[in-house]
Amino acid sequence: MNAKLVDRFKELGQNRKHGIQERQARVTLGASVMRVFAGGTDDEVRPVLGKIRLHGLPKMRGQQQYRRWFEKQLERVAKAIYSLNRTRSAVNPGYKWGHAAKILNLFMDGIVRQSRYFTDKEAKRIEPWLYVPLDSRVMGALNACDVDTPTRIRKIASSKTFYRIQDEMGEAAACAGVSRILFDDVWASGDDGKVK
Repeated sequence: MNAKLVDRFKELGQNRKHGIQERQARVTLGASVMRVFAGGTDDEVRPVLGKIRLHGLPKMRGQQQYRRWFEKQLERVAKAIYSLNRTRSAVNPGYKWGHAAKILNLFMDGIVRQSRYFTDKEAKRIEPWLYVPLDSRVMGALNACDVDTPTRIRKIASSKTFYRIQDEMGEAAACAGVSRILFDDVWASGDDGKVK
């Protein structure tokens, strides 16, 4: 028996949730998401995602408590983005409510819906609170559904715009009996993502 290998597996098992979180941070910050940012932005944002405190989410009482938690995390992600992108026109003025929110929402979607970080029961409880990552494909699909959206992520420059779009999706999802985050699945539908 390879004792070193056994010890490594023990270590990985003891840090399973941390490993899931770190892996999700790397997956979230892939080339398609990071191409708009200055070089090195992923190195600034990855540790922020890796240190988000997730363990209290299943105990939250609802959307408003999640929203407060989300905004605290968003501030940290936005600060990391802004540090290298303050003058970058492709990112501003929507570096926080557009780009940082997209990254945080992609990360949370991966943690809650795509990983085994939470139990099925916990994930089912958290899923309805998640916000949809807004990008050109999602905004194009929203536009096709007569939802007024900006033409670019960088134009989502205020909480008012962000929450107006999220709330409209949330109301429609509730009428359909599903969670708002399901709208991110338009990526699987082959929509061209063009805002019409």
